[in-house]
Amino acid sequence: MNQSRIDTSLQALALQDSDIARAFAELGSPPPRSRPAGFRTFLNIIVSQQLSTESAAAIMGRAEI
Repeated sequence: MNQSRIDTSLQALALQDSDIARAFAELGSPPPRSRPAGFRTFLNIIVSQQLSTESAAAIMGRAEI
């Protein structure tokens, strides 16, 4: 994911949704996030989406990867 792709995607979403259009106009697009490739990153993304930040950190702290 690079900045150009993020901008293009948000512009397309802004055409479909007025809330996104307003936020995009006011805040712009976020910078790309770069994470190391691998299973640990994959697991961290899944765990972080499903749980609170504290719970996710506790689980990842116990994971031996």
